[in-house]
Amino acid sequence: MTDHDVIIQRLHPSPGRAPASSSATGPSAFVTTATFNGLLAASAVVSSSSPGLETNPHSAFSDQPSSLESSHVRQTNPVDELQVADVLSCLSDLDFISKLFKRWYEVSEVRILPTRFALEAISSLRPTAASLANSPSIHSQTATTAARVLQTTLQPLVITPDTAASDFTRLMTGPSLRLETLGLLFATAGLAALKLPNTEFIFIHHAPSNTERKVFASKMASASETCLAICDRYFIVNDVTIWLRADNVTLTSLVYGNTSPQAWHVSGLLFNDIVVLNLHHQSDEASRGPLVLEEIQARVFAAAYRTDKAMSTVCGKPPRLLRHYCDRRQPLHLLDDELTGSEEDIRAAIDTLDEDGWSRRANLHSTTWLRARFVLSTFREEMLRVELGFGDSVQDGNIIREISRGVHEAWNRFPRYIRYDHSCWDSSNPSPNICFMLLVVYVEYLDIVFLVERLLYIRVHASNSQGDDSALLTAGALVLSTTVTSSRHLSRSSGAYIDYVWVLMFYGLPSATVLALALKRSSSLGGRALHPLSWPSMYRQLSALAADLEGIVETSDCSHSPMKRGSKFPVDTLDEALNARMTTNTAATTTAPSESVTASGPPPATAQPSISMPSFSSSLPVESFDFLAMDEGGFGEAMNCLDANDIAALDFASFGRGDVWGA
Repeated sequence: MTDHDVIIQRLHPSPGRAPASSSATGPSAFVTTATFNGLLAASAVVSSSSPGLETNPHSAFSDQPSSLESSHVRQTNPVDELQVADVLSCLSDLDFISKLFKRWYEVSEVRILPTRFALEAISSLRPTAASLANSPSIHSQTATTAARVLQTTLQPLVITPDTAASDFTRLMTGPSLRLETLGLLFATAGLAALKLPNTEFIFIHHAPSNTERKVFASKMASASETCLAICDRYFIVNDVTIWLRADNVTLTSLVYGNTSPQAWHVSGLLFNDIVVLNLHHQSDEASRGPLVLEEIQARVFAAAYRTDKAMSTVCGKPPRLLRHYCDRRQPLHLLDDELTGSEEDIRAAIDTLDEDGWSRRANLHSTTWLRARFVLSTFREEMLRVELGFGDSVQDGNIIREISRGVHEAWNRFPRYIRYDHSCWDSSNPSPNICFMLLVVYVEYLDIVFLVERLLYIRVHASNSQGDDSALLTAGALVLSTTVTSSRHLSRSSGAYIDYVWVLMFYGLPSATVLALALKRSSSLGGRALHPLSWPSMYRQLSALAADLEGIVETSDCSHSPMKRGSKFPVDTLDEALNARMTTNTAATTTAPSESVTASGPPPATAQPSISMPSFSSSLPVESFDFLAMDEGGFGEAMNCLDANDIAALDFASFGRGDVWGA
């Protein structure tokens, strides 16, 4: 058995077996494939006589088009053709769209499609755009092209197992141009307009201001949403619509916010279509498409699975793509050039991978991050199951400890070349984009460790008045220090502003919330707390994060109230912590002038003004909120009920056992 066979056997589990890459609590059930003739991507369009193809006779979906589908669903109407014509009018900006698109694929580390396919697709639009622009009757030519594109879109997207990578884009571009292809290209251009740095050369002549770029991005978002809406009306679901939905989720999250109802809704449509196409399920040998399509499907599923867990964490809602029902393997750690070669080239590249599907060479590219974050997301799902589910503290405690062991083991199995080192920012190799993604993987791991300790505190330690907070505070301090250190580099990096905001809000704020309250509690207790960091060091790091958050809120980019409320809390809490510390030190100096003050920090003031703590004004009891137990979603929820200043009555487990913070 060759190395290739070993890897394929490991990464393509037989029915009834969980994949090797899944967590210990992964799936064990085999899900039967349901086929949609004419609607599925061609990897699922297989002859009914193909050996090994299993269909469910009781499935709600038939593998043959119904008479209703043939006679009604496939009939177009003039309104749809007019909407397609409106979409085609966006091709008047093709020059700008092409530049954005190509630049995005040069610098982006989160793309899913191979670069070659993307560039071929955007280049194929030039003849169509030229025919529309040069026609003596633009209206007539646009109407004709719109009718042709709509009719082509209604035809099945057929990709046979022997389809070569070189023929892939021709099936959906040129004379075979499809509406979902247009939507995908427009959505990507909208993303690029929002995320590429302001200093990019292409913005000198096109959309030079932030306002113009936002207007352009909104135009692209509207065009891509129109494409999706038309596809939905005709029940068109295939691989390309999945790619379009994936970009649409990202674009919607940028425009409306990660916690917005709009983002939650469009992500649900993406997850729904993934299940419709059975992309959550690993195909058996007989029903597989070409390797290149199979790898793209694995990439799409990995990205969607991680997005699901991230949004569930932020919103405090149950995940929708559950690993228990998914046995799709990870994407292989292949370069785009390797993936778009011949089948022989792809298999030769697979032979060079290790037993876990990682490259033995230090290749850092988009699939690297997809793989690592997918693995980490399996543990995030397990934490969500405990946090949002119902169970007893003893059982939950055992599960949480198992999650903790699993995430540490998974991290140690990652190749050493994806380990983050803050010194990477000081060199030209790797690039800032690579440094940022190394940081994201590392801080995501740290965040999971922090959330594990938070869950353990909630379910096990919080009920004990002598509960040990040290592990929770240590984990939070590591997230905070990593975030604060990296923010200095991200804020200087050209074009990294959105990523900078995201790191601070998604990772920095939850840990800062816990630590700021610990700092305040420590001040009230005379500076004693069970934690390795000194009081001044913690105060400096929290102050740096608070300053960054305030700077974000003051910009026009911050339009979401949860961000404003979230940034206000650590600032106010730090002020209260400093006041409490100065008051405590003053009292200690007054009552015992001959004794030294044990806590380090600012010297005691000779005259301290009285501190008026605000009274609790919410209709909910303040004791119902334990901010040590807050994650991103819970924090935002609590802010809706609790004024950020009304923290004085919060009762925490003891933070001190005689150890001095910063002695």
